Amino acid sequence: MAAPNLLPLFPLGSVLFPGVPIQLHIFEERYKEMMRRCLGQADQEFGVVLIEEGREALGPIARTHSHGTCAQILKVQPLPEGRMNLVAIGTRRFRIMDLDRDGAAYLQGQVEYEDESEGTEPENREAAGLLPLIQEYVELVSSSDPEDAANRMDYSKLPRDARALSYAASYLLHVPQHQKQQLLELRTLPDLMAGVRDMYRKQIELLKIVQERGLEPPESAGGLSLN
Repeated sequence: MAAPNLLPLFPLGSVLFPGVPIQLHIFEERYKEMMRRCLGQADQEFGVVLIEEGREALGPIARTHSHGTCAQILKVQPLPEGRMNLVAIGTRRFRIMDLDRDGAAYLQGQVEYEDESEGTEPENREAAGLLPLIQEYVELVSSSDPEDAANRMDYSKLPRDARALSYAASYLLHVPQHQKQQLLELRTLPDLMAGVRDMYRKQIELLKIVQERGLEPPESAGGLSLN
């Protein structure tokens, strides 16, 4: 019987934040086995961790960062040959204390869960200051196309809880994944809010300079997703 904090780990090339959905196509035998085991458990959770070195599929198990996010399976679409499409949502962050590479075909880890308590009223009021930064940022990113995401985004649907809003804001950032990982690893809510606010201000300043000079944003910046 598995230890209480033994979590199956799914290395990915992107960061998952609590409250954010993820879609996966499962086709490798080791991950088919992982998902069958997860679906046989009440909580149906696995851990998503950003790859530090290696690749997502068809090779040796990648080396990952030490912090990740649990993913709760919401929907599964069975496919031929045991493959599947699934939708999951990030729930809580964890820190890997020890890795188990021998107990299964896939990577597992003994993990310690991070605090995910909701923001206090003062923290929620402070976090509300992120809303105009998010709007300015998304509009700058989307300004090259008047039909782009900024015109379709409903800002009223963004969470008002400080922690949930900080995670949503982190998800929306158009930055390399290692910078998102830095935000994920911030342990306290005040540090997270400060880190997100600082990154938004820097990105807004950079985007304004880029647009003033008629330059194209670097491809390494990643992609803005509003799904």
